[in-house]
Formats: sequence, structure tokens, C-alpha cells
Amino acid sequence: MMKEIKIESDLQLICVRAKSFPQGIEESFKVLESTVPGRKGRECYGIYEENDSGITYRAGMLKEADNEDVIYGLENYTIKKGKYLGVTIYNWKDNIPKIGQTFDKMAEDQRVEKNSPSIEVYKGLKDVICMMKMKG
Repeated sequence: MMKEIKIESDLQLICVRAKSFPQGIEESFKVLESTVPGRKGRECYGIYEENDSGITYRAGMLKEADNEDVIYGLENYTIKKGKYLGVTIYNWKDNIPKIGQTFDKMAEDQRVEKNSPSIEVYKGLKDVICMMKMKG
């Protein structure tokens, strides 16, 4: 079920870009987790974007300090504040194709901003919230 999610302020992430999609997704999260100590308790994100040069997928986590990108040699990414359309997928590891199917369905929704990145918000180890930015 789609619901509206409000992000009150920009979210600053540190990220590792996947070398390929979808094959490189798991590796990008492993690199991120091995690079950043004390990952426990930090919310993790996956960001999928399509552009002229193809598909970019980033594995990310919330920044705890402004200079973490410099310390760890990682990329910055900002999830802009605003309203997002969101769908929770429970036990996503048992149904990985459902993530892509959910984003495809959301992209057709008239409320979603054209070319919005597809954002995965990982809640613990079992659940993921799929989000796309809404217009306005």
C-alpha cells in the first residue's frame, strides 16, 4: 500500500557507487560496511538513478559527521527534504524482484516527480521502504 512520507530536512549520506547494476549492488554495500567502522544502528539506503550515461546505483548510510566523506574517501549524496510516496516491502530478501516491480508501479503514479531517484530505506535486516519524490 502506497503512503505519503514526509522528510523534514535534507538527509546527508556517504555512499559507494556500484560498479554495475544489478550485479554490483551487494558488493557496494559490502565495501561501504567494511569502510565505515561502527555501522551498527545507522540507517542504510540504496539510490537508483537513470541518466544519459545509464544507471547509477549507490549504497549509502546516514552521515554522522560532516567530514566522513573525506575521512573514508566516499561520495556524498543528499536526499532532498519533501514529500515522498512510499511502499514497505516486508522480508525483502525473500522477494528481491518485488523491489523493482514496486518502483516501476510507483513511477507510473501521477503524483511522482518525473525522473525521481528510486530510494530504498533499509529498516533493520528484514524490511525496506521504497520511496520516490512527489511533485510540488
